[in-house]
Amino acid sequence: MANLVNTRELTRKWLLRTPALVRARLGITKKRKVKKPSAGTGLRYRIKFQIRTRQKSGIVVRDLVIVFIIFAVMLVLTSVLDMHGSFEAASLELKGSPVQYDEIIVALAVTAAALSAFAVRRWRELETEIDERLGVEDALSESEERYRTLAEADQDFIFILGRDGHIRYVNSYAARQLEMPPARIVGQPAEEILPAGLAGKDRLDLMHVFDEAQPLRLETSAVFDGREAWLSTALVPVFNEEGKVGSVLGIARDITERKLAEDELRRAHDILEETVAQRTAELERVNETLKNELEQKRKAEEKLRAANRALRASTASHHALLDAVAEPELLRDICRVVVEVGGYRFAWVGFAENDAEKTIRPVASAGYEKGFLESVRMSWADASPGQGPGGEAIRTGEPSVVRDIDQDRGYFSWRRQARRRSYASTVALPLKANGETFGVLNIYAAQKDAFDDEEVKLLGDMAGDLSYGLGALKTKGERDNQAVALKRSGEQLSLLLESLPIIFYKSKADSDFGVQYVSDNVRVLAGYTPDQIVADSSFWVDRIHPDDAPRIFEDQGEVFDGGLHEHEYRWRTAGGAYK
Repeated sequence: MANLVNTRELTRKWLLRTPALVRARLGITKKRKVKKPSAGTGLRYRIKFQIRTRQKSGIVVRDLVIVFIIFAVMLVLTSVLDMHGSFEAASLELKGSPVQYDEIIVALAVTAAALSAFAVRRWRELETEIDERLGVEDALSESEERYRTLAEADQDFIFILGRDGHIRYVNSYAARQLEMPPARIVGQPAEEILPAGLAGKDRLDLMHVFDEAQPLRLETSAVFDGREAWLSTALVPVFNEEGKVGSVLGIARDITERKLAEDELRRAHDILEETVAQRTAELERVNETLKNELEQKRKAEEKLRAANRALRASTASHHALLDAVAEPELLRDICRVVVEVGGYRFAWVGFAENDAEKTIRPVASAGYEKGFLESVRMSWADASPGQGPGGEAIRTGEPSVVRDIDQDRGYFSWRRQARRRSYASTVALPLKANGETFGVLNIYAAQKDAFDDEEVKLLGDMAGDLSYGLGALKTKGERDNQAVALKRSGEQLSLLLESLPIIFYKSKADSDFGVQYVSDNVRVLAGYTPDQIVADSSFWVDRIHPDDAPRIFEDQGEVFDGGLHEHEYRWRTAGGAYK
């Protein structure tokens, strides 16, 4: 019985306290300090907050309705207890029921307590949401005020347009530029108030921002007070509470000075580009001129080197000609000089044979030959083997030049062998005597285009000197042969004279008529030596008989007049007798 009384009292106290708690939750409570969201939270946060607040408010109301229903049931049961005075009396009324009053009351009390706890928790969350909303609204209000202040102080065109194209806001700077108060501007169509191009090139730009919900930046020109100005305009979508684009914020900045500076910079850049192009063209011309001059200088140097090379070879060949004593030696020395002094790769001399094939017979060579003359067949005939430079030089009597052996068609028959020995160019110089070509001097170089006109001329002069030297050696040989024959004849004549009783002598044609020569048989016939007679110019005259001397001297004039005179006189011998 005591337990039932305690349960009843506890239940009565809880039922009395629960409405107080609920009433306290519904009353004014101490606000918590809520951190205000930043102004950048924006309209999207406000929309989500309102939706979430509505949902939680509905849940809290539903919980409170259920709690009040439970309270009503519990009050009814409590009234029943007051009527019967005890749980036992009430239980007698429900004797046939499996559920007793005390169990029902306890269950309802627990359910009401749980629902009250949930309702209180949700109400606290709702209170927090409300505090946050107040903070957001304050922050938004401060932000709007701050941005409005910035917009009013800014020196840019700032305006807001609705979807219908009407102006909803303009800042003070824009109003001053339009020379109208903001009150007259707001609500008017933008096309009638704003200068053309300020809000885009046309209405399509504005509608693009509404439809795509994306910012748009463009540069346009507009006219203010008859002055054309360039504007950089940014059109930014502004969202409403439903998350849709409700208006467009426009910010237009005057960039005329920047445009003018850019135009001036562009003109300066164009001028600079043109100047650079001109200077580049001039430099290219100068470089081309310099390149040509360097090329000409290089060619001139190459010609000079070639001329010096040919000149050195020609000079050295002169020494070889002066020192030559025989034809084979001279030919070998000339070929050696061409290679060693002239710096050419190979040189050889060939004589033109008058056989059936008109062969060119090699007689001397020097340099890198390596079997070249044995591997090729040379001819000066007007046929295939004779189409080379050597054959052409012999046939025409003029130098024949092959500047590029790899490309010259006439050198096809000997090209393979020439390549193996690194012959790149060649010249054939004719050797002449008495107007007839009897041979050829062939010179090979390891460089292409090695023989220019000046070099060929110098080498041609050297070939002419060689021809002269060969002719001189041949003439010298003939003279030597004649001298030998003359000497042999003289010896034979001397033997003949010595065997005859006649003295031969030669005297001067001047006054003393001194003897210059006397035959050796004077020893036998007169007893004198030839040296005795030649040494003394009056030796012969002093020994003429005194009776014959006047006549002899008188008849000397007939010798000069007629060229031949015979006379007889007596001449004293070494023994003193006259003969």
